[in-house]
Amino acid sequence: MLILSFALSLMGLFAGITVDPWYMRFTLWFPAIFALSFAALITNLRNKWIKGCLIALAAMCTIFNFIAVLNAGVFSLDDFSKMMATPPLFRSTAKLTRYNEGAYKETLARVPEDEIIGYNVDDNDWIYPLYDSDLSRHLMYVPIDNLLFIPFMKQHRINYLFVGRTGAIQNQLLEKAVQDGFLEKITRYLYALR
Repeated sequence: MLILSFALSLMGLFAGITVDPWYMRFTLWFPAIFALSFAALITNLRNKWIKGCLIALAAMCTIFNFIAVLNAGVFSLDDFSKMMATPPLFRSTAKLTRYNEGAYKETLARVPEDEIIGYNVDDNDWIYPLYDSDLSRHLMYVPIDNLLFIPFMKQHRINYLFVGRTGAIQNQLLEKAVQDGFLEKITRYLYALR
């Protein structure tokens, strides 16, 4: 009965979360229950051969899970291999070319190191590659709700603006700022204040 109620609650959870693409975050307790059950099973097992096989299986599954989450299909294997070959203190996800077509690497190459990088990205886009591998870059969020973002950039001495995936309103405001001569479009993702 307990197993049936557990399965029904899990199905109810999945059925109730239909709009959130990150629905698995609501089920973090699910692997924890399996881990506790596995620990209880191993503790109570008397047969050493079965116990050893289960421990080996659990270790193998843990290793496969670790390998799978290192690269969840977001990066090309070539980029991932290059990053893993780089010494840890010099690694930067900005050097990955598949995500945003290498925009982070190009932005860091074009913006001087002492400049503040303004950014505006949607909720699910990255900004941490812009900090660079040594976390030396300074970033500041620039709200693009109306054309007042230009005075905001001037007030905070932000000369460069990195724009990830944004909405239609933000794109229209950026195009207007370029047409009016306030911004210069350097790349698809990078703008400079004039």
